[in-house]
Amino acid sequence: MIFEDKVSFSKSTAGQDLDVLRSAGLMHMDTFITATGDNETNILSSLMAKRLIETGNGNPHGNQTKTIALCTKEQYMVLAATSGSDIALNMKILAGNEILKFIRRGELLSVVHLHGFDAEVVELAAAPNSPITRRPLSKLDPSFYGKILIGGIFRDGKWQTAVGNTHIRANERVIVVCMSLNLRDVQKLFLE
Repeated sequence: MIFEDKVSFSKSTAGQDLDVLRSAGLMHMDTFITATGDNETNILSSLMAKRLIETGNGNPHGNQTKTIALCTKEQYMVLAATSGSDIALNMKILAGNEILKFIRRGELLSVVHLHGFDAEVVELAAAPNSPITRRPLSKLDPSFYGKILIGGIFRDGKWQTAVGNTHIRANERVIVVCMSLNLRDVQKLFLE
């Protein structure tokens, strides 16, 4: 069990005891990370920490404290993510995402494969004179409709939501969600 302020427990059930979590200073932490060798302990500890944060008194961070649970079994990822953990991490998926980023370097700034959905979340910069820079999103070629979702654009030093009248400029960073089989369409729109 690792806490942001470097407190750790060797007993795998310590993170499931509210008194232990409270005495370890959970109410004063920004992030609670549970990374024992046991998936169930990680998920339960994360849920208990989240409950204590949400119902406890005196947390200077309000309800903004994040919980992260390490899940070595991929089938537990959905359970951890939907039951209350803010983030569920799986080392195989993280390694796969890094490999994808390496393979596609020079094209994409970052890429994350959404396990279980066969989809990708990519961050890329719009190449000068690429099709995406020529007109607003609402005027794009209809062949791209339903294949990609442009979620955000980094403009004027902050992330903004992309809407129909957004006109992406050359070299602006953009977040795109697409099915894995449509990644080539994203590259065609942003890089060619």
